Amino acid sequence: YEALVEESRRQGVDKTVQNYDINTPQGTLNPGVGFKAIDYTQSQQGVPPDPDIMVGRDHIVVGVNTSFQIFNKSGVSLVGPTLYASFWGSNCGTGSGVVMFDPWSGYDEAAGRYVMGITAYDPGVNGGDNGYACIAVSQTDSATGNWWLYSFDGNPGGGTDYFFDYPHLGIGQNALYLGANMFGASFVRNHIFAFDKNAMYNGQSANSVKINVGSANFTIQPAKIKGYATGGWPTNPNEPHYFIDAQYGNNQNTLTVWQFTDPFGSPSFTQAGTVTVNSYSLPVSQPQLGSSGQMQGNDDR
Repeated sequence: YEALVEESRRQGVDKTVQNYDINTPQGTLNPGVGFKAIDYTQSQQGVPPDPDIMVGRDHIVVGVNTSFQIFNKSGVSLVGPTLYASFWGSNCGTGSGVVMFDPWSGYDEAAGRYVMGITAYDPGVNGGDNGYACIAVSQTDSATGNWWLYSFDGNPGGGTDYFFDYPHLGIGQNALYLGANMFGASFVRNHIFAFDKNAMYNGQSANSVKINVGSANFTIQPAKIKGYATGGWPTNPNEPHYFIDAQYGNNQNTLTVWQFTDPFGSPSFTQAGTVTVNSYSLPVSQPQLGSSGQMQGNDDR
């Protein structure tokens, strides 16, 4: 972990990615292909839409709370818009009675697979305190082909069931990782998951591991590994998968880094350290080009 932090510091700030000094003028935006995706009428008028996007070798998959659509890299629609409910049928959660929301997805650059997730719960079970991570993985390096479908309980094992909310996906070397917030009457804790991606990519029964993390941390997110073709992928098969979360409240200046090791042997989820950053408050506002006003990036999550 310390070596990774030191390497990042040694490389310095990439001005094309991050404007370190907020007082310097913003550069000119040079957008690539722009195209219309899912609109209000095609998404059952769901508000907010909670948009999600993944970009693979040949395809772009756009999702909102109720629907997804697949495009080629030129912005030509190839599939959809398709309702998640139609795509999943009775294969997500308890079946056709579930409510689906909060899409999340990622492209596995090493394996050449599209991973498309949706969150679900059954309002008729346990007063709505339940939840499922429904994960579809493409059978090939094409988002327009067939998919393997998996449904995982957000509350596996014994104990009290909670509402499963706001999951985030990270694709690791040997597993798909997920972090989710769990709610009863209020926030209770985090659930951290590892799913056996090698089994899932072959349509086999897949093991999963869940670790409970207490209420002191919120929205712990797994790292999204990028750069397989350019040498940015881990080379050590025993390298932990890292997670990160921000501190809750105003005027914070650290991020907590976690590590998930040996998920299907002796799983362990521990703090790896902290990273000091510029002061921030929640929610984090985003600058707008040509305006002194700022956009709200999200709520406190």
